[in-house]
Amino acid sequence: MAQSYFKKDYPGVWQRATDYTLEVAEAMPAENYNFKPLEESMSFQEQLTHVVQNISFLSGLITGESPDFFKGKKPEALTKAEVNIALGEAFRYVGRLVKEVD
Repeated sequence: MAQSYFKKDYPGVWQRATDYTLEVAEAMPAENYNFKPLEESMSFQEQLTHVVQNISFLSGLITGESPDFFKGKKPEALTKAEVNIALGEAFRYVGRLVKEVD
């Protein structure tokens, strides 16, 4: 049953998570992308780039591919727009994988 649920329902779940995450990333003003609620926590930008890095790493365990969504740039050097582009590409990449899984 889990296999049929995943194939039928998970693409919609992933799309909602994608839409929500991209909306949050876009809503944060660029000047606050380095905001940290606590000194020892990740900044907003670090958290988003961490998500992108994990998508690349974890999907690579399954596919054998490790896409470079940052196009060779260091995550900390990215602008808000570049972070959001990478985030969108990473989420769409997984969305395609989810739809194609057999």
